[in-house]
Amino acid sequence: MSYDMERLAVEKVVAADIDDLGSTGVHTTSWMVTQACSVRRVLALVTTVLDGAAVVEFKRRPTFGSASGEVLVASLTVPTLTAAGKTVYKDFKSVNLLPGEELIAEVTSAATSGNALYGAKLELHEEAAVEVANMIKSV
Repeated sequence: MSYDMERLAVEKVVAADIDDLGSTGVHTTSWMVTQACSVRRVLALVTTVLDGAAVVEFKRRPTFGSASGEVLVASLTVPTLTAAGKTVYKDFKSVNLLPGEELIAEVTSAATSGNALYGAKLELHEEAAVEVANMIKSV
């Protein structure tokens, strides 16, 4: 599967591309799911060396923009002193995502300082839009 096809399944929604691993919360990164897919790997590309370890939880939200009903997909620990340019990743059993849902990255345990960019490996599902409950055809 080509990278271009994978990019069609989710659209990144960000306030800024680089996340601050020095404070907890959902800071910058979420993805709007636009096509049925499965996520099976998450990753963090470190852009500024970490002073202390950080934990980033990736979660599936059934309704975009709402934490109600969110489910943990994977927890990624970025070790202390991880150098800039290194990528930390985690593989896991695939989790299905449907159009209208959201995948978010949340720092749940902060480092003293450090920054990263996030990513996810996706597998697209063949679908017909009429089969997806969250999709409504416009007239």
